[in-house]
Amino acid sequence: MHQQLEGKTIPVDWKRFKTSDFIPTLKTKINQTRVALDKIAKNTEKPTIQNTLHAFDFAFEDLDLLSSIFGTLQGNLLTEEIKAIQNEFQELLVQFWNEVIFNEALFKRIKALHDSHPASKPNWMLDRFFIMFKREGALLGKDQKKDLAELNQRLSELSITFGNHWMTKLSEVKLIESDPKVFEGLPPEFIERAKIEGEKTGHPGKYVINFRGSAPTQILTLAKSKKLRQRALYATAQPELASKYLSPEELGHPEKAENRPVVLEIVRLREERAKLLGYSSHAEYELEERMAKTPAKVRSFLKELLEVTYKKAKKEIKDIADFAKEKYGHEKLEPWDLDFYQNLYEQEKIGFNEEELKPYFEYHATLRGSLDFIEKLYGIEFSEDKTLTTYHPEVRSFRVKDLKSKKEIGILHADPFARETKQSGAWQNTVTSQGLYSDGMRRPVVSIHFNFDPPMEGQKTQLRLREVETIMHEMGHAMHSLFSDVEIRKFAGTNVFWDFVEFPSTVMENWVSEADYLKKFAKHAKTGEVISDEWISKIKKKRTFLKGMEYLRLATFAWMDMEWHDNGAKKGETVEEFEERVRRPYSLFPDYPISLLSPRFSHLFNGGYAAGYYSYAWSEMIEADGFAFWNQDPKKRTEKAQALRDLILRQGGSEDPNILYKNWRGKESTSDAFFTKAGLK
Repeated sequence: MHQQLEGKTIPVDWKRFKTSDFIPTLKTKINQTRVALDKIAKNTEKPTIQNTLHAFDFAFEDLDLLSSIFGTLQGNLLTEEIKAIQNEFQELLVQFWNEVIFNEALFKRIKALHDSHPASKPNWMLDRFFIMFKREGALLGKDQKKDLAELNQRLSELSITFGNHWMTKLSEVKLIESDPKVFEGLPPEFIERAKIEGEKTGHPGKYVINFRGSAPTQILTLAKSKKLRQRALYATAQPELASKYLSPEELGHPEKAENRPVVLEIVRLREERAKLLGYSSHAEYELEERMAKTPAKVRSFLKELLEVTYKKAKKEIKDIADFAKEKYGHEKLEPWDLDFYQNLYEQEKIGFNEEELKPYFEYHATLRGSLDFIEKLYGIEFSEDKTLTTYHPEVRSFRVKDLKSKKEIGILHADPFARETKQSGAWQNTVTSQGLYSDGMRRPVVSIHFNFDPPMEGQKTQLRLREVETIMHEMGHAMHSLFSDVEIRKFAGTNVFWDFVEFPSTVMENWVSEADYLKKFAKHAKTGEVISDEWISKIKKKRTFLKGMEYLRLATFAWMDMEWHDNGAKKGETVEEFEERVRRPYSLFPDYPISLLSPRFSHLFNGGYAAGYYSYAWSEMIEADGFAFWNQDPKKRTEKAQALRDLILRQGGSEDPNILYKNWRGKESTSDAFFTKAGLK
């Protein structure tokens, strides 16, 4: 099957974009889009899919490309110049989008097209277009539209403010140490990196640890110094807690990065907007266009997960505490001790030692090995092309070709390392969306982004197991975008319901514990030895070991998200009081102060996951069911991969995800495989 639609791939020439050109170019593109939309609105012909929906898509193609390019730079190269114009850029976009949604003549055509479509033959994409306008306020009165426009504008400003504050905090907070003995237990390259950072930041002879990469995780897992672990745990907490462990110099300027009032205003305005649009809460508004559909269904799902995981996590933490006491004489397990003794407990019980495993996962070899494995699964080829321009010299670029048709299906960029101007985390974004353009079909340009530690001079970056899973996770998103085969760009690739978007990515993580994946590339950096069956067995055990705590953390975060966006804060309640009320009942350390999550929860307040963080667990429920089916018979892996490509990935958001999944799986998903895989039942 999988005959790709005809389409050309147009690389992005990153070198031609100057920061000073973005605002003037944006204004020009907005005007061009406005003229094109006005033409659609004034068209006297009967509205059709072609002269209305396709024409709408064509009108936005240049503006969307400019926005995605700016967004990519904003996330990866947030220079002072870009920071200076990002508010204006976003403000112009929001103002124009309000203008589009409130264009009565344009909406009249879309509504007429929607209403004329036979109810007996539902059109998923047409329904989504109509619902999009309705949800964005097209049916409101004049005064209500004015209020909504002001709310949208302010929420856009607050989102940018939240992101800037968090990046400021990450760039300023640091640990400064004078005595290298405090680093006992940490690898030599960690100490060397801290020494170099000290010299770079004006602290010669001292050791400076920044919070942009994996340093905090390494300290909490490996450092024998209790004091150092305490400092790492609370460094990015609220200033009044962090200041108990860090000096003023180490804290930086927390007053410039205070997100608590930002969080409260965002939550309040989201609720106000939802009620203006006729919904009881922001959660109800968001979930209307999700698989879960209602806050009640999400709460029921999370409540079950919380009950199961809290019970299991309490047992796990007791086992770790007993182990620490019996083996090391450690009398009381405290928050800063957990990761350290958990690491030793894993070594004891399943023989898993992260530091011994890392030499098998050099970054470039792991990326190439992952691409090779995906090539075999799907019958494609990734060819590195160093002639393609990029926005940063560390970015690698690949042309992607379908081997059966011999056609190029897109371009993939991979940006691996942490840097000061890059937002935290890992993500995939589509620079050029697949779809039908005014000059014909185009294939996508896709980017995946990570924050791995950059290599020391003369060395190579080695990854932890979770980072290897992250590569496969983001490649899952990338394949969703690259295999996309629709006409209307609004429904291309990962433009699907939010609680389905993580299925194609999370399901790919499962391959990281399979020999077929690991044996192809995982070779020890010093000995060249291929990873052993014994190691693979340990990795399999690790992926199901101590899952109670992991899933409790996920469920607690999702529950807090729903509380913010379904019930909200009580009148006069502070962020501290809210988190005490919502998080404390599920805390594994109830006698210790809570390090506030909300002021650094970018997914909720500077991303698209508001009332949607549950989707990680929801998608894991689907992917566990899907992978159990996919991996039933190793001889049919490729056959089922091709079916996944044809029946789900290439369809993008052009159909109900419940239908797409059932078409591939043969039935609806159940939670059985998820709870079994996670060892929760």
